[in-house]
Amino acid sequence: MSVIFSIIFSLLTVNASELDVLQYFPVQDGGRVKPFQTFAIESLELIYGREAYKDLEGKKKSAAEIVFTWTFLGEHWNEIPLFELQYGELKKALKLDEAKKYFSFAELLKNERLPALLQELNIQIENKEKMDNFFQALQRLSNQLNLFSAIQKGLVPGFIPEEGGTSWKSIEKFNQEDALQWQSVVGGFVKMVSGESGLKAAVDGFRSYANYPAPEVAKISSEVHYNNLKPFRWAWIFLVLSLLLYALYWILKKPILFQSSMVLTIAGFFMTTYGFILRMYLTGRPPVSNMYESVVWVSWGALFFSLIFYFFKRRKFLFLAASLVSSI
Repeated sequence: MSVIFSIIFSLLTVNASELDVLQYFPVQDGGRVKPFQTFAIESLELIYGREAYKDLEGKKKSAAEIVFTWTFLGEHWNEIPLFELQYGELKKALKLDEAKKYFSFAELLKNERLPALLQELNIQIENKEKMDNFFQALQRLSNQLNLFSAIQKGLVPGFIPEEGGTSWKSIEKFNQEDALQWQSVVGGFVKMVSGESGLKAAVDGFRSYANYPAPEVAKISSEVHYNNLKPFRWAWIFLVLSLLLYALYWILKKPILFQSSMVLTIAGFFMTTYGFILRMYLTGRPPVSNMYESVVWVSWGALFFSLIFYFFKRRKFLFLAASLVSSI
């Protein structure tokens, strides 16, 4: 088993830029086509609690690198502490080490208390009962285990569009020719360990073979750009810095501080606007369908009207209000 682990982690020491091609791999998940990068980030965030994975040496590895290995080395991740579990009462109920934050797939599956708790969870779900913190944590753990198992077994995501249908075939449904094409991609990935090229050519060949419908994959590059840029995070950083500079301006009364605060507020506004434009393009709808989007929308509105009022009224405190409301 230790040999297998060394293979896994040697794969992950490859220069990340050489593996960027994986991030643009089109897949279908949750009813929509998305880059493999998005699927990988969503999966790793649920299971590991972060967008990137830290290896044994403390180096960060991208979600795409990690989750891709689950598709063909999934069973060999079983012994690696990967599953984030923080809720103390649940760890106590499962008789797990309460000082630990991460647990392995094998350790959790072997837990004798877990099946009974999952049965209680299913009863609550069927009865549509309101869950307390304990059962919310248990439901998250159940989702973590189910997702990892599904990736490991090749049930998700979909990689090849089915002829005459809207769904895409996952690895588990590949025919012999599909499997051969997929093995070339896996082989290209493994070759990267020894510094050989071939991954990009293999991925390009697979994409050509899969014959993706153009309208569905047209947004792949834009979504990878959105994921990498994180416009709303940058907008928040600009606004917090603007707030700090504005506070210093009131203390020190130096105009340069107010001017810098104003520039950062405007930068935050434009970054938020750009994020919304990207999000609307990717989803094909106004970004107000969930709590996160609604909060960001309110932030954008506060910035917009504060800037409008400032340019008409010339009252500096409006920048303070804009930065304060938007950063919160």
